[in-house]
Amino acid sequence: MILIGEKFIPILPIKMKYFKQGFFETLKHMEKHTLTELSNYSDGTSLFNLFLTSIFDDNQTTIDYVNKNINDAIYLEIIKLTKDVNELNKEPITEKIDNKKNKSKDKNKLSFTYKRLYAVLGVYCGLSERELDECSYAYFNDCINELAFKLRYESSLYIVGNSNYDANDAKITANNCNPFSFDPSVEVKPRRLTLKDIQASGISIVKVEGVKLINDMEK
Repeated sequence: MILIGEKFIPILPIKMKYFKQGFFETLKHMEKHTLTELSNYSDGTSLFNLFLTSIFDDNQTTIDYVNKNINDAIYLEIIKLTKDVNELNKEPITEKIDNKKNKSKDKNKLSFTYKRLYAVLGVYCGLSERELDECSYAYFNDCINELAFKLRYESSLYIVGNSNYDANDAKITANNCNPFSFDPSVEVKPRRLTLKDIQASGISIVKVEGVKLINDMEK
């Protein structure tokens, strides 16, 4: 809630449909300027109205009231509260896992867009585009993270009962990937495959030029 004029106005969780329309880019632009500075740009008014439409879910009565009573101090406070309510003090999920800008950091990361993330939740969770448009960014982000944890856990179960893996190690690995038994803020790193593991799998190992390992089928 924020006091604007004589009214307390709630800052709402922002729906995903507004992120698809460029809300985060608008927010980043607004953070660099005061309200007075923003109004000097030719598109400043339209940017600010897009911002208000997003945080008040297109409630025109509230938007008109805020426009009449806004000042620089309230403007900055609205931005701060919006980031807090929507957990936007970190990079949004598409920025966090987008490899296009930082290819040198991790070339194995995939580039995701909202369109692809919508498709992922549609395929794995059965959520329609309309349903996802109406959910909040914070919920959307949580769903993507929990889906990743679920898939990681399910893949880890493959090694439980597999004779090629030590039974205790397999159980520990699976338990570490269980969404209800690990801290999601701590990355679970897989144990490095050793020569003993490879030999236990039944593959015949041949050393080629001191570097490459191949099996009998490749000789």
